[in-house]
Order: sequence, then structure tokens, then C-alpha cells
Amino acid sequence: KRDLPEIRCPYCNKLIAKGEAVELEFRCGRCKNFFILRATRPNSERPERPQGFVMLKVGSLFSGAGLCDLGLSWAGFRHQWFCEIDPFCRSVLARHWPDIPLYEDVNTLKGSELPPVDVLCGGFPCQDVSQGGKHAGIKKGTRSGLWLEYARLIGEIRPRYVIIENVRGLLARGIEIVLQNLAEIGYDAEWEVLSAAALGAPHRRER
Repeated sequence: KRDLPEIRCPYCNKLIAKGEAVELEFRCGRCKNFFILRATRPNSERPERPQGFVMLKVGSLFSGAGLCDLGLSWAGFRHQWFCEIDPFCRSVLARHWPDIPLYEDVNTLKGSELPPVDVLCGGFPCQDVSQGGKHAGIKKGTRSGLWLEYARLIGEIRPRYVIIENVRGLLARGIEIVLQNLAEIGYDAEWEVLSAAALGAPHRRER
């Protein structure tokens, strides 16, 4: 267990309860949404890390509200910086990672000016590759075309590992571009389709 002085609704930020929790389901009285809170043990209760264990450092692009980053944090990764353009999402990131640099525009980032990282993660925009979108694909000038900036930064930063997330539609509308760009800068790639249902959610939402 860990001390959770405030439990707030992730949808509208209403204060739900105070105290400790391991896994509890809450319903917000304001917006009526249900959500499950899963809390981890504090650092003092975690097993000692093996001698020589090194925490991997992470840089996050297209960070959104930090859901991928939350999972990486729970796994012991250490964030060095974020990049997100949406004002609301930036406010969420600033609240949960207040001391971590937060950049705004991926187009203006330069790898040489960023703190070094072992892992680069992010889900570039899906609007032009998703089943429900316009199917414009990955090309300059489209929202999904921001993948080209992602690839540029991979080449400039040269992380040991890269985590790339997107919708299933990418398999039909651009994965060959992603794989080609990665190969051109010296990276091999593996991919897999995971659904939210595989992790216990009541919907497919394949990624």
C-alpha cells in the first residue's frame, strides 16, 4: 500500500476520498464515471534492486496526458523530459511530473539540446492512419506526418530503445514508412497488436 492523501476523479478532478487504497472502484458523484484506482507499494516496501541495476532514462514525445509514461514510471523508468502541445495535457503532465522539463512543439526540438535518454517513447497522431480518419496516411503536412519528426529525433538522439504506439490502422496505412525510416537510421523493429480487452478493459481498442 502507499499513502494516497487525495483520490480524485481522472475525468473531472473531483475529490472522491482520502486515505489509502490498493485496488478500489470509485464512481464520481459529479460526472458519474466509474474508474479503478490501483496503487503500488511505496519505494520503501519494494524489493532491493540488484547490485549494478541502472534505471533507464526516458524521453517522451506526443506525451498526451502521460498514460504510457505512467506505466513506464511504475516499471521504474526515470523521465528526463516530455513534449506535448495540447494545453490541457500539458497541465496534467506538469501536475504529475512537476520537476521534469516539458517542451511544447516536436517540430522545434533538437536532439543535441535535450538531456540524453536510453528510451524514447511516444504515440504520434493517428488521425490520418486510423479506420475512422481520412486515410491520408503518413506524409508531410498531415497530422500523422509528424511521424517524420519522430524519426528525425530518433536519429538525432540515438536512444538504445524506441517505443512507438499507434492504432491498428497503421498496419495498412503507413507501417512500411515507419519500418523503412527506422531501418535507414539503423534500428530494427518488432510490432504487436494489443487490445484493451487483453488487459481487462470491457472494449477492444486495438493498438
